[in-house]
Amino acid sequence: MGYVPARCVAFDPSDMAFATTQAGALVVSRDSGTQWQTLDAWGFGPTNALAFATDKDGNAHLFAATDEGIYRSLDGGASWQSANFGLLDPEILCLTCAPDFAESEVIWAGGANGGLYRSRNAGRAWREAGYGLPDAAVQCIAFTEAGLLAGTEAGVFRLTEGDEWLPCGLEGMEVNCLAACDGTLLAGTTRGIFRADANLQWHPTSLGEPVLALACATNGVALCGTTHSGVWRSDDGGRIWQRTHKGLTAHTPPLAARAGDGTCLLADALGSIVYSDDGVAWRPVAVDDALVCVTANPAPRPAAFMAATERRVLAWDADARTLLPLPGQPSLDDDDTITALALTHDGVCLIGTRSGQCKVGGAGLPWHDLALPGAGAATALHLTPAGGLFALHIAADADSASSFSAEVWRLPVLVLPHPDETAWHMLMALDGLQTPFACLAVEGDRVVLAAQNAIAQAYLDADGYPMEVRRVSAEPGIAFTAVATQGEETYLASNRGVIYLSATGAHRPIGSMLTEVPVVALFTDRAALWAITLGGEVWRYPVR
Repeated sequence: MGYVPARCVAFDPSDMAFATTQAGALVVSRDSGTQWQTLDAWGFGPTNALAFATDKDGNAHLFAATDEGIYRSLDGGASWQSANFGLLDPEILCLTCAPDFAESEVIWAGGANGGLYRSRNAGRAWREAGYGLPDAAVQCIAFTEAGLLAGTEAGVFRLTEGDEWLPCGLEGMEVNCLAACDGTLLAGTTRGIFRADANLQWHPTSLGEPVLALACATNGVALCGTTHSGVWRSDDGGRIWQRTHKGLTAHTPPLAARAGDGTCLLADALGSIVYSDDGVAWRPVAVDDALVCVTANPAPRPAAFMAATERRVLAWDADARTLLPLPGQPSLDDDDTITALALTHDGVCLIGTRSGQCKVGGAGLPWHDLALPGAGAATALHLTPAGGLFALHIAADADSASSFSAEVWRLPVLVLPHPDETAWHMLMALDGLQTPFACLAVEGDRVVLAAQNAIAQAYLDADGYPMEVRRVSAEPGIAFTAVATQGEETYLASNRGVIYLSATGAHRPIGSMLTEVPVVALFTDRAALWAITLGGEVWRYPVR
């Protein structure tokens, strides 16, 4: 399966494991996770939780929770039936089978809108079982020595023998995950990890940043996944935590744009946005929704940022120092979203979408379609000073939903409002990718495409056609996340720091402080290289 981003995983007592991907696929491994296969029968989209249990006759029950309800399979995922009878709200966030499921057939489900449900017949019917819980999302359920616990957006609750839920600590905190570790209970919250003894007395640990996932082994080793800085490990039951990120692939990179006057705009996937006009002091920017892409006018004049959420285009208001929606918005299909953004020197905006469309508008120009030649999502658009347009398309291969191709196309001149759409030509491609992600940079007559650990460089002739395409591969385990150019120099962000790429294809790491650190965004100015790590740290490296 490679570096496919997974949402949740479930194991059976043998060597079988199930996982769902962010793209909505369900995959199975029959050898403890060494090899994975896609289950074509699954067609219900992204999954929030998986649960696996065996009944008294040895029959395996696989449950999957989605935003549209719960589904059950009795044949290892080959077929599925809806299991929603009795659910008042279909949006389920967590599932947990009782330890005695073989006899009791009890399974619990927590809802996004405050509901908690119990089934006593293996999911065939559900009843509300959340008496005493607040009107807050139930995000995790765990069987512990202290009893059945539920982690909610308002703290931890324990089920009494009278089937009533009572608060038992961390009031007012958003609890994302619970795990029992060597006689100790751990809770992952938006304020870090907390430990509790059998009396449910909670104490903070050394890790204080938001935590999304927890897992514990029987020897007291615990792992957690954080929002900002990857995976951490504890060898003492969760008291002290240390980062363990070596070899991990960075994911969901921050967004960064640098305007011609040096002003920077940074945003993360959770909706936090800041800007700086000197790279030292940073100020927050209030926007109602999370951004998916940002860009800036490269001209040395007052900053002109453009940004986009999944459905809207925003423009920088220099007086208010914030991003505001454009007066006119592009028309998108209901199931389409914005995936790429580019800005001309005179303020005209181009957007690319998940369905492969391109729309042009803004700066007094009505929005209209621009035909793109490639298949799949338009994930990057790049405009050159001479008026050329480059488009990066990523599409699933026809014979495999888990293999992807990245193609770079060029339009010699973007003449608005009516460009010659027949002039597109393909420059290069990378095939057999394990993830639908690639990055693109253009500098003069040189085009750089990077994906996974592969790099392709094309040098264009006077007519804009590639004279030569050089392909190189970094060592296995490297995953490129961003590419930046400066003259003849090329720099690549990766899960193992920043890598310098020479014109001959030779490559080496630079900046000893970032060695083995996941770097997820990269850009240059005249004198320095700027890097942003997975945890949101901003680093500057002199290159002149």
